Amino acid sequence: MQAPGFQEFIFFDPASHGAGFGTGDVTGLLIFEDALGPRRMHLCFAATSADQVSAAYAAGITAGGRDSGAPGDRTHYAPGYSAAVVLDPDGNTIEFLFRDPLMNPA
Repeated sequence: MQAPGFQEFIFFDPASHGAGFGTGDVTGLLIFEDALGPRRMHLCFAATSADQVSAAYAAGITAGGRDSGAPGDRTHYAPGYSAAVVLDPDGNTIEFLFRDPLMNPA
């Protein structure tokens, strides 16, 4: 399955039937399924700045989402990785991610 602008990542976890889609090394969509059926989704939206991550997080909370990770650096994932995560009313995780290009040279 190939979506416009996305490439399927090489990883596939047979135990969870998981697949990831994204561009480069940034995951845009993770899908998992197990014996209990589809799990909640993790959606990741690319931001153009850390300020945009904070604004998107605030909008998600205002719209009824629950905090699952306040805006901030996540350097344990990668240098220049700044993100925030909101749980939507259905329990899906919505991540807003900025990867500082100065910290992640191509």
